[in-house]
Amino acid sequence: MNDSTAKRIAALLEPLLKKESISIYDIEFFKGGGKNMLKVYLDKDGGIRHEECATVSRYLGDILEMEDIIHGAYSLEVSSPGLTRTLKKPLHFQKSCGRLVKITFRKAFDGPRQVIGRLKKGDGPENFVITEAENGISYRFLFDDVAKAKLEFEE
Repeated sequence: MNDSTAKRIAALLEPLLKKESISIYDIEFFKGGGKNMLKVYLDKDGGIRHEECATVSRYLGDILEMEDIIHGAYSLEVSSPGLTRTLKKPLHFQKSCGRLVKITFRKAFDGPRQVIGRLKKGDGPENFVITEAENGISYRFLFDDVAKAKLEFEE
């Protein structure tokens, strides 16, 4: 699935999601366990409920069948991105400021390649700062410096 297909799926979901104040966190399409998988991750202030995921899944399943957007067999999964969600887009980072994150950088720059700490906004839309939890040292970085990132569980 390419970006235009993901955008088309997002556009088809927009009327229902807008009415319910739900946003799409991410859309993934991949082959897993020998079959094609379409995963739609939803988010909402205060958290997404199981019933909301089920409603969106039924709605999207019906639309996908009528519109014939995805050719061939696939499994559809609609869920929350979870408490330890992966951060993939600048918007994910922006919404996660103040939270504990684990970031692996593409390459070491002025610090370690992997850091766990508090995420803060930097001085631009894709500039961020992470304050390492263990030693309190802060590292400034750009979104493009990140190989992978996810929220860490906090009690």
